[in-house]
Amino acid sequence: MAIEINFGNPLTKDSFETTEFEKVRENLIAELGKFNYEKNNSNPQVINEIDWKKENVNFNLKRLNYKYENVDYILGLFLLRDIKLSEKFMANLKR
Repeated sequence: MAIEINFGNPLTKDSFETTEFEKVRENLIAELGKFNYEKNNSNPQVINEIDWKKENVNFNLKRLNYKYENVDYILGLFLLRDIKLSEKFMANLKR
């Protein structure tokens, strides 16, 4: 139903830097085209969030604040989600 790819790793003290986010963003724009919207999320954990919808798939790229062992890191998350399967799954949970 979903595929998740993570960027950055607090165990190796590796953050997902702004320049890395921009490279991934530009490559996704080259592959997927213009994004549907860029969210200005009020959640302080979310630094950036971009969303594409293509046919039945939702593509979402985020940069997130993350604290590990009292040290701040920035992690990245790229999520691919099948919209129809997700809707069916959620509908079954409500039963």
